[in-house]
Parts: sequence; structure tokens; C-alpha cells
Amino acid sequence: MLAVFACLFLAGGLQLFRQWRLEREHAGILLWSVSLLVRVPGFVLLASRESLTGLWVLHLGHSLLCLGAGLGYAATRHFSGRHTSLLAMLTPIILWNGLCIVPGFLENTTLRLTSLSFILMFVSAVTAFEFQRALLLSKPVRLVFAILFAGASLMHASRMVLLISAPETTEYFSSLGAQGSVLQFLVAILLSSAAILASAMLFRDGQLQNLRREAEEDVLTGLLNRGAFRSAAAVALETARRDGTPVCMILCDLDHFKAVNDRFGHAGGDSVLQAFSQLMRDRLGPHGLTGRIGGEEFACLLTGDAALAAYGLAEGLRVHTRVLSMLGGNPDFRITVSAGIGIMPVTAADVDGLLQRADWALYAAKRKGRDCVEVEGLHGKDAAGGKGAAPSPAIAAAGAGDYAPGAQS
Repeated sequence: MLAVFACLFLAGGLQLFRQWRLEREHAGILLWSVSLLVRVPGFVLLASRESLTGLWVLHLGHSLLCLGAGLGYAATRHFSGRHTSLLAMLTPIILWNGLCIVPGFLENTTLRLTSLSFILMFVSAVTAFEFQRALLLSKPVRLVFAILFAGASLMHASRMVLLISAPETTEYFSSLGAQGSVLQFLVAILLSSAAILASAMLFRDGQLQNLRREAEEDVLTGLLNRGAFRSAAAVALETARRDGTPVCMILCDLDHFKAVNDRFGHAGGDSVLQAFSQLMRDRLGPHGLTGRIGGEEFACLLTGDAALAAYGLAEGLRVHTRVLSMLGGNPDFRITVSAGIGIMPVTAADVDGLLQRADWALYAAKRKGRDCVEVEGLHGKDAAGGKGAAPSPAIAAAGAGDYAPGAQS
């Protein structure tokens, strides 16, 4: 059975490593690959314990199993966006090696296997718990892996009971005679099939996530495209409406972008778009939802405290855009951006309404001479002829300490 596990874990580890090479941003997949692969030599050592002499075989073989279990726990937490400390990751192998220091521990088969079963039972149980809340995976994949590891935890628990009740029994099914051999074979086949199915589902889930990401991302900039931004913004607005938090929309447009294309060609224009997108991701991304909704037009939805700081965030983006040298080899060339902030009461806010108000403010910024930030309703009736409500004083004044409105050019 140990040989079956060695082959199974080797195949699963290599398959996950292959998948990680396609999705290098998912460190959890790499951790799971290492978790499976590090256990392979452990299974091989334990399967060869009859031919290899010395307690070191048991010590090292079980150490590798405990190390793999800890890595698997950390990998599963990564799928739910949770960080695992190095101490927590290494706790299983630390416990095992601590027990191995106790005189006579490795020689006592019942105590050794009972302790190992307890460690693996606990780690399998918490791994099953982490899988059921791993939101980066689809629900069917979470369910299959949670059941698989819960079953492994029950298996280790039953082994503990068997060892305690019948100390002379050191194997799972040896006390059942011929029927035990058949049952052992069936369990190995069942676990192998379940693991293969789970790995296939994980691979398929990763492929579907790749396709979904490709459909939602703007190819050039990596930001959300127009359709994906509108959909995500609608969900964010619904949450803000339920929580009663303020909302606003920032609409940015690169000034004289056609001149950039005319002077530097489309390759130069693409470089500008990519550089500005990265700047927007760095300056606004941590605070809200960002997307590219047109050729040189970008949007950001802010909610909660970030909405109250909208002016400061937009002004900061404008200033950093102005001083950023976008094109290598042309240090004197600078790109500027105009921004409009649209606000609405959260109870009445929708994506179209916020975009329209932000567009009015952006038009006002363009008429003012570009390279500035305007708030819809800041001057009563906006330049586009629309009627905008007076903005929240907090939104209009936010960030004035760093980027005062008087600094606009």
C-alpha cells in the first residue's frame, strides 16, 4: 500500500507542478506540489524498512510525511488568502522529532504509530477545514478535497483506536486476515481514484479560472475590461448600499493621447497605457476597483473611507503621472491626465449614474485646460450642462494636505 501511495503522490505532485508552471501567481499550487513530492521518498523508505536496517529509516520516513502534511496545510490556507507562519507549517515535523528524542520511542511500535496517527489525524482534519473555506477554489473542488481529507483524518483516528485496543496490531487491516488484505486493496484503489479525481478537478478548476481571467482582463494593461468592471462595480455598489457606506467614481483620461500615438507610434502608445495602468494599480488599486473602459480612459470605483479620500487619491495619481517619464529614451516627454470624480447618494447610486457624473466632471476638467481634477457638482451646474448635486465636503476636501486644489494646473 505504501508503494501505491508513493506512485500516487509522485504523479499528483508532478501534475500540480506542471499546472503551477502555467499559473505561477498561485503559490498554493506550488506548495501542494512540494507537499506531495516531499512525501514520496518517505513512503519509499517506509516501504523498504524490511531491507534497510536501523531506526533512522523510521525516523526519516515519518519526518518526511509530517513535513509534507504541514506544507499541505499551508498550501490549503493559501487558497483562502491566508498566510501561514513558518512555525505553524513546521509544527508536525517539530512534534515528531521532539517525540523521537524520547528514549525508547522509536523502538515502541505501538507508541510510535499511535503518535504518528494522532499528528496526521489532526493535520488532515484542519486541512479539510481549510479546504471548505478556500474561496479561491470552486465549490465542487472545495467539497471533494474537504471530504477526502476528512476521510483521511477518520482513517488515522481508526488506526489509533485499533492500535490502542490491539497493541499487537501494527498494520491497518492485518487483524482481519484474508478479508483484511482484500479490504486494504480496495481502500488503496478507492483513495487512488479519489485523489486522481480531485487532482483532475483542481486542474480543470485552474483552467476555468484562467479562461475567466482572460475574458475579464484587458489584454494590454491587465486591468479589468469594460464589461468585467461594470459587473464587479455593480456587486461592490450593492454591498455599499447594504452597508450604507459612501461611494464615488473616478474617471481618468490621458491628455492628448492621439499626439502620443502620432509621435511615437502605436508601440509607444501601448507603453504609455501600460505604464499608466501600473501607476493606477499602485495608487488606486489598493483602495478600490480599477478598470480600462476605453482606449485611453480608465475608471476606479471607491467605497467607504476610500470614497471620502477620493480627491486626494485622484490628485496624487495626477501628480505622479505628470512627473513620470513614460517613454524610455525620451526623458523630456511627460504625459498628463485629467480626472473627474462623480458622486451620488449610495441609496440611489448605480454604475451608469456614477459614470455619467464622473464623465461630466472629466469634461469640466478638459475645458479647464486638462491636467487637473474636477468633482461633479463642485461649481453647481457643471460644464457639460448636467445638474450635479453638491459634493460631500469630505470628498471635495480630502487629501488637501498633500495635494491642495490650488496646486492644480
